[in-house]
Amino acid sequence: MARDRLFANPEAEDDVVADGLAARESELDSYELNIANYERQLESMKDLPAEWPSEIAGLKGARSDQLVERLSGDALTLATKLAHRDYLKMLLETSRIECAKSQAAYDALRAHLPFERLAAAVARKKDRDAKKAAGQ
Repeated sequence: MARDRLFANPEAEDDVVADGLAARESELDSYELNIANYERQLESMKDLPAEWPSEIAGLKGARSDQLVERLSGDALTLATKLAHRDYLKMLLETSRIECAKSQAAYDALRAHLPFERLAAAVARKKDRDAKKAAGQ
């Protein structure tokens, strides 16, 4: 919503966009790292059965303590591995969804300013960050 501004400062407003972009980039990096991590973990579980075996299928979705109460030995080991795989699949999918939403917000911020103003705001942000890191 456009509004009249008594204290308009385009440079400061551009800096807010640059700060937002930096935050979104960090967020995207985190999502991408998590996605790669979940994919690696799932790849290491490829030898597990695709579906829960019928003898333990009724416990799919059960809490760990419930698995421990009802199973033992190899059946417990398998059920806990399958439960962990299911959990990783859920984390992977939700991370992909959240990453896409974050990417959309990032793209909208990037489109907010013409390239020259954006480049100048990013340069100021990098300078501020360097000074902060140096304790200035």
